[in-house]
Amino acid sequence: PTLHGPLLDRFGRKAHRPQETQEVLSLLRGSARELKFSGLKSVNAAARKPRQILSRVVGGNLAVLQSSLGTPYAYGPKGHIVFFEDIGERPHRLDRMLTQFLQAGYFDKAKAVVFGSLLVNDAADRRLIMHDVLPRFAAELKIPVLTGLPCGHGPIQRPLPFLTKAKLELGRSPQLLVYPAEYR
Repeated sequence: PTLHGPLLDRFGRKAHRPQETQEVLSLLRGSARELKFSGLKSVNAAARKPRQILSRVVGGNLAVLQSSLGTPYAYGPKGHIVFFEDIGERPHRLDRMLTQFLQAGYFDKAKAVVFGSLLVNDAADRRLIMHDVLPRFAAELKIPVLTGLPCGHGPIQRPLPFLTKAKLELGRSPQLLVYPAEYR
């Protein structure tokens, strides 16, 4: 197991939120039993169908993971929930990266895709990403695609444990529950 967490410079600048600090400390101390991420938004029909997916979360920064495709260091998401976040990528670049993942068959055995923050400076770029790029990407997949995970480089940077037990609840109010203590 590993942790995709808040950037440490935020703690030095006191730019973190108390919930982020508490969650990171409870994870590091081994006392966190469950992290709940609610308010997710469904991007495709597969994400709106009520059901539960029991799996583990893998992923990280979209550009970094895309650069590992075709190398011995690429981590396949077989049977996992894939998490992506990124910062400063224009819509056409995000579209190109996601297309490469699709063409490489990266999602063929994944169970779902959940996006965290995809930060851009321009409001028009943000609209293109949310209303064009992600829906077009999600339409290519038969697995659920969701957005809204408060993880990544955004103003809210909640920690997300990777490779521990997780439950993705789909339907009207999608949410992700991660159980950091249960990794065996």
